[in-house]
Amino acid sequence: MRDHFNVIDFEMFKRLFEGGLVLQDERPAVLLTFDDGLASNYDVAAPILEEAGMRGLFFVVPRFSASAGDEGRRFYLEHIRNRWPALNPMTPEQIRDLAARGHTIGNHTMSHARLSEIPEAEYESEIVESAAIIESWIGHPVEAFAWPLLWNAITPEAHRVACRRHPYCFTPCSGRMDLQTDLPCLIWRTSIEASYDAAEFRFKCSSLADAVSAGRRRHLVRMLLDHELPRRTWSERAVFPRGWSMLQSLKRNVSPTVARQ
Repeated sequence: MRDHFNVIDFEMFKRLFEGGLVLQDERPAVLLTFDDGLASNYDVAAPILEEAGMRGLFFVVPRFSASAGDEGRRFYLEHIRNRWPALNPMTPEQIRDLAARGHTIGNHTMSHARLSEIPEAEYESEIVESAAIIESWIGHPVEAFAWPLLWNAITPEAHRVACRRHPYCFTPCSGRMDLQTDLPCLIWRTSIEASYDAAEFRFKCSSLADAVSAGRRRHLVRMLLDHELPRRTWSERAVFPRGWSMLQSLKRNVSPTVARQ
């Protein structure tokens, strides 16, 4: 991977958005993320990353991680993926250990909820309370949120709740990030499944896959942001969670692509 990409961690990713870091590397920057908090993230993915001197961003589901044995496998089949084999979760202790080893832990909702279909009254528990539980495990704030399932499985109100609680909101929508126009409250991710063969992997990392998802990205921007920021260009938009402001002078020589397992 390092032959083709400059693999960065979440701290470097944040500095790119803040304008405090400009990468001189010609290779595209990539931040590796992993969803759902599977036990294999701890047993397989994290050791491989560490052996290569890399760190990842792991989005976890507290109710899944708090389950064990048959209960955990049943939760996986009912809430995450209805496909055998049923997989086990990372435990809270393993999540805490990952954070101590330099990886970043993110919030993936309390129960892997489809936020577009649950009552608004449940957003607090699914997003805010979920973050609080994860913070009790790792001992510091959770800055990143990713909604699960489909690219459009979100509502404007759920997105507002997520952005009030987390400065960075990751989507399940493929795309490369442009630091001159994109926002930390809507971060695109390119999904890479472990089952992909070499041809599928190359396609997902190509500009062709990026173009395929362009319509979805425009839809999300209109649905989640345009009603709050009407008739303004991206470079003029300075209304971000927790007072973020995007400087028009941010360099465009880096386009981090975020891979999702």
